[in-house]
Amino acid sequence: MKGFGPLAESNFDRLQALRKAGEPLLDVKIPPHYRILVEREIELLGRIDGPLYSIVAPRSDRFDHSTEGVPNFVDDFGHMPNGLEHIVVHRYPRKLLYFPTQFCIGHCQYCFRPDITALEAKRKREINGVSPKVLQSVQKYLLAHPQVREVIFSGGDPLACSVEDVELALTCFLEVPSVKSIRFHTKAPVFSPSIVTQAWIDLLTKYKIRLVLHIVHPYELCEVTTSVIERLHRAGIALYNQAPLLRGVNDHPAVIMELLYRGAEIGIQPLTFFVADPIRYGESYRIRLDRVYRLVDEVFLRGEAWISNFRVCLDTPIGKVKEAHIVHSDRDSDYYVFERDGQRISYAGIPRQLDKPTPLQDLLYNGASFVDMADWRDMPSFV
Repeated sequence: MKGFGPLAESNFDRLQALRKAGEPLLDVKIPPHYRILVEREIELLGRIDGPLYSIVAPRSDRFDHSTEGVPNFVDDFGHMPNGLEHIVVHRYPRKLLYFPTQFCIGHCQYCFRPDITALEAKRKREINGVSPKVLQSVQKYLLAHPQVREVIFSGGDPLACSVEDVELALTCFLEVPSVKSIRFHTKAPVFSPSIVTQAWIDLLTKYKIRLVLHIVHPYELCEVTTSVIERLHRAGIALYNQAPLLRGVNDHPAVIMELLYRGAEIGIQPLTFFVADPIRYGESYRIRLDRVYRLVDEVFLRGEAWISNFRVCLDTPIGKVKEAHIVHSDRDSDYYVFERDGQRISYAGIPRQLDKPTPLQDLLYNGASFVDMADWRDMPSFV
């Protein structure tokens, strides 16, 4: 946090104290490329709480309301097969989540899987998810579960591994007749564009990988990142984006629309916007569910069909749930009950006074390329 000022250093010290006390929180890790974007933002805004800063560094309000939430709302550990802990999560019958590594290129402070990533980093124990022994075990599991049609490489970030190691995993899994599709989830083009070499592009093309990017704000699509993504698109790689809806980062319809327009220009299809998980020390990023649904409705109302073809859902222990799954709600208290496949899950939001909408001028402080800011004069913030 050096170079960001005394307030940033104070917040960093508070984060480190919590980590030392055993809280499963990610350390601050900002790759050089992304640090340049953050420094430019601080210069333009004149302060440190802008959207890009908030993605990778703790704000003061993160520590103000900390007692609510759980380390892992979706209970990943409960869906890890015996012998494949920290390697595989099997929550859905037809798809399998595979962690070739727990190593991330940069750390998102809103991470919804901190108990896996943060604790592994703290213990300095890197589980080798691409060792021959592990790959054989995963292959054996896939053979025993022929209903699995898709393997999703996540983590960590699969592009933090070597191309050679990832290709070993790909060839091993694709030997299983029932595996028909491979998907990678990565933030590499945003955090460190230089990682995406021609060798990676060749690999992704060779195995027809679907690449899901995690771009949460339009300013992450800077000139360098855009150039890399355009190369991926020209190579014929299917590109998608999924992102959480976060207070202080993208909690205004104009920001979401600008992100969608910029992505469409370079071949990115919108996939999913997630409701922020109710995890510990995550309250400062959360948006009341009622405001989430109204925000998305505004995008549907104002945007063309080709940018609004995405889903909005909350990931839960019973699976992903949408607004249509609500069977009970108390919007005043932001309390909801969802039902899916005969199972119910309750979701407790945040108090109304905590969900302070971020002014659009703070979110799009450097203007917009596609959204007309004048169209939003009547909506300086999305209440």
